[in-house]
Amino acid sequence: MDPFFPENLLLGDVFWDEQEQPLLSTSDFVQTQPCPIQYPSAFVQYRDQPKISLGKQNSLKGSNSHSMNKRMFAFLRKSLPVERNKAAECERERGFKHMISERMRRQRQRQCCINLHSVLPHGTKTDNNSVVQTAAKEIQRLQGCKEELERKNFVLEGNVEGRKFQHLRVTYSSTSGIDSIVETLKLLKGHGVDTRRINTDFSQQEFFAVLEIETEIGESDVEGAVRRTLEELEWKFHSHVQEGSEKQLLHSF
Repeated sequence: MDPFFPENLLLGDVFWDEQEQPLLSTSDFVQTQPCPIQYPSAFVQYRDQPKISLGKQNSLKGSNSHSMNKRMFAFLRKSLPVERNKAAECERERGFKHMISERMRRQRQRQCCINLHSVLPHGTKTDNNSVVQTAAKEIQRLQGCKEELERKNFVLEGNVEGRKFQHLRVTYSSTSGIDSIVETLKLLKGHGVDTRRINTDFSQQEFFAVLEIETEIGESDVEGAVRRTLEELEWKFHSHVQEGSEKQLLHSF
């Protein structure tokens, strides 16, 4: 039985008996003990710290691990968008460079087509396919012309090798110089001789010319033919002069 509660209270007497037993104050029941004097110190004994039970310790560890995970996820959320932004920026830059290079390539191609179209025949369409097809046909035609010119050049070179350049000096009489030159040129042309150049010199005693000719026959044959032609021309000239003088004498009589 609790000594603080008297038995007469439990037996039914609900009134306090102040005469039999007076009430005691609270200070009579509580034993006062002097509080120890604590001095402030920077060092605390390990044994004096409160012990943490196993459940509380696990809960603290769980809270620490949970906060660490949250911080890790927060760090990853911050770092991943940066990496994604860098990758997206690199991809955009690569796409922009590709677009610029493709645009420059098309511009150069268009300029080449315009330059090629300017040398093609009139009436060629301006689209790329028409320009390329017309240029291919024109190249084939020019190749055929080149082969034909090479063949003709080969033939001409063969003919030139058989021809020789000669210098023919012809002396004419002062009375029939111009007529002699004309007859000489006709003679050379009739024999297939090409005259390249003529140098003439006049004097009171004689009139001569130096002819540069291109011929396949010998020089002596040419000189002989020219000499015979000049002799015939001289004989004809003198005969005409003699006949004219005789007629003049007859008319005078």
